[in-house]
Amino acid sequence: MSNECQPCGGEQAKKYLLVETTASQASSCGESTNQENQNCNKKDQTFDSFLNGFIVPLSGNSVNVNVCNGSLYVHGQWIQTVSPVCYFKILSVASNTITLVNQCPQGFEVPENPEAGLAIPAGAFFYVVSEPQCESDEEKVENLNKALGIAEALCVPVMVESDDIEEIQPVGRVNANPANSAFKKCIKRIKGVIFKSGALFLSALKNNINSTEYGLYRKLGINNTSKEVVELPNYGEFTGALDGKQYAVGAFGNESEKIVGPASFFCPVDVLLVENAIPESIPSWTSFVGDLMVLISTNIAEINAIIKHKDHYHALVHLSMVLDELIPSGAIFKIEMNNELVGFLTSYSGASGFGGKKWFNIVMPIKVMANLNQISMKISQIQGTTGYTIKTYYKVSAKGIYA
Repeated sequence: MSNECQPCGGEQAKKYLLVETTASQASSCGESTNQENQNCNKKDQTFDSFLNGFIVPLSGNSVNVNVCNGSLYVHGQWIQTVSPVCYFKILSVASNTITLVNQCPQGFEVPENPEAGLAIPAGAFFYVVSEPQCESDEEKVENLNKALGIAEALCVPVMVESDDIEEIQPVGRVNANPANSAFKKCIKRIKGVIFKSGALFLSALKNNINSTEYGLYRKLGINNTSKEVVELPNYGEFTGALDGKQYAVGAFGNESEKIVGPASFFCPVDVLLVENAIPESIPSWTSFVGDLMVLISTNIAEINAIIKHKDHYHALVHLSMVLDELIPSGAIFKIEMNNELVGFLTSYSGASGFGGKKWFNIVMPIKVMANLNQISMKISQIQGTTGYTIKTYYKVSAKGIYA
């Protein structure tokens, strides 16, 4: 066989690949060599790659990796792998061997790093980056509280429903704390309220409920067969059930009914709230000039037994009133209760006996806040000559409670 080069062209030429030589030698990165970087063309810190694979160590532990040119890196630098994303700090550099640590400077875990044990293959790319944001648990809580302190709403665009077997305690914002004037409007779990599989449990309630409170915990239901609206018995009407579980029994009285909403109720009462004088004795009536303000307490046992679990209620109030004056002035007075208009009344100086006066009688519901338990009655002059002394008799009674 001839050692001479064959002429180019023809079928023989197709068997050969022509290569143009260059002035520099190809890199031997990735090959084992004892020569100090003489075959490595890596001259900067742009994308580099590991010559060996390794396992992500536990937080606080280190691992050795080999690179083509270790002289590019120094102690204290941070590198980030491209895929998967991991952050490591360079602890030391010995020739082309770099020791990496999986830990923030303060000793915290690197938040972005995957769990230990993940394999980083040989040839994985990395590059030099700035130190990642490392925070202690206390700093994370502080920053979160700062963010929540200026947030107007917590938005969760995609929220999943609870499972049928999950037990959930609702939360709410604390608006007031009488025992702590410096309280913060924080979100806390609501004591005694639990939802399990969609059913409401009032776990703080006990079975010593009295008969006047039954209506407070009843629910309206709908019969699945007849479609009629029914009132489901409250938990206190079921004997033998454990504390905190009676309500669920009452809510699901039987499988043919389902809850549609809470039931309101009306309790008739007949309670005298205030009477200022003897109606037949005009001299005993209350005297005033211009306006009169009367605070009427509803903090009465018969009412408290009904509304003790409510934040407000409506009292069905019967007001009986009459005005008298010595000199006719044609004055007109407006009557209000808890800032609600009740009516108008004209002062009258006619017949000397109380039977000849113009009496005002009305029965109407008045909203009462349970924490105040009082009705503020105001009589104010809106027309006529002012400055005259007016006498009045009034009687206020509660005839029922809406809750």
